[in-house]
Parts: sequence; C-alpha cells; structure tokens
Amino acid sequence: MIVTSRQRVENLLVDLYSFAEKPQKNYQPDTDTYVYDFNGKLGSLVDYQGHFWEQGSLQNSGVSIDIQYRDEKLACVQTEHGFIQPGSMPFWTDTYAFDCTPSHLVKPIADVTEIKIISPKWTEKDGVCDLIYSKFAVGKLSVAHATDETAGEVMNQLFDIVERSKNHAALVCKLRKLTLPQGVKLKNLNAIANYMVDNLEK
Repeated sequence: MIVTSRQRVENLLVDLYSFAEKPQKNYQPDTDTYVYDFNGKLGSLVDYQGHFWEQGSLQNSGVSIDIQYRDEKLACVQTEHGFIQPGSMPFWTDTYAFDCTPSHLVKPIADVTEIKIISPKWTEKDGVCDLIYSKFAVGKLSVAHATDETAGEVMNQLFDIVERSKNHAALVCKLRKLTLPQGVKLKNLNAIANYMVDNLEK
C-alpha cells in the first residue's frame, strides 16, 4: 500500500496525541471557545506545544502544534474543520484522549479536515503555499514554505527528524541497558547516541 503525504501527516498527528501530556482546558467566554493547551516529546530531540480549540462542534474545531528540534523551530502543523477535539477522541482512536494507541487502531481523519504544514522559513509576504491532494482529489494537505525550499523538502525534513529523534531515544535506552565489564562506565550517553545517529544517516 502506498502511503500518501496526507497519510504520513495524519500518522504524525496520531504520534503527537499519543505522547502528549494531558491538556489544560481553558474557556474563553468572549469567543465562546474552549482551548486545550498541551505539550510533549517525540523521541528525545523533538519537543512540541499545541492547543486545540473548539466551539461546540467538530465543524468548529481545530488544532495548532509548534514542533521544535533541539530548541530550533522545525514546523507548525495546523488543522481546521472537523478535526477531533479531546471530547471526541474516543470516536477517532477507539480509546480516550491522550492514551497511547497502536496506529492500526486509529480511524482516519475526515477528508474534509484541512491540514496545513508551515515551514519556519515561510512568511506571508513572499512565501509559497502548495496544495497536495490524495486520490480522487480528497484529503487536502497544504504546505506553506519559502521560495528557496519545496513542499517535499519541508515534509521530508519533518519526517526524517522525527524518525531521528525516535532512533536517538531508542539508542540511549539500549546504551543504558548494556552489560559492560566491571569498572567500565559510559559517560554522556546522549553524545554517544548523537554520534551513532549522525553516522547511521551517512
């Protein structure tokens, strides 16, 4: 089965929810909007902060998630119109909000939901926004980026760095469990994992 760009972003959103801390719920009476602030980590090198907003229905809901790699902005992922807010997560994932769910149990996000990836280099003044559609011209995905980069480059960098972060976390975990000769200790496991991940990429 071919995994489309849209599906890859949906899978990323599943990861972001699965590893997010329980959100803080706030009500904004002036706009009659509920906002759920949350944050989390993907692997050991990627951090993110985001918020859901909803006004009583799936048609008036959305999310914005800022993703950083080693404290540098990596991308912002936004969705609108029909995105699943915490109160409706059980209907989307077969479980309750922010419980870790195997990806094979996750139901697809509605095709009408708009998903957008924004590069940190994009500016409204002179940026570009490409539209990508899945089969049958449904499942819209837009990528906002600078003129010196492409939509594919922005998405590939995002997916590659998230994978790198997960690999880094797995390596640190394995290094901690190594059985070493008596008196031998590994120092700075993060630096060792960085070196190993860097060289695996070459």
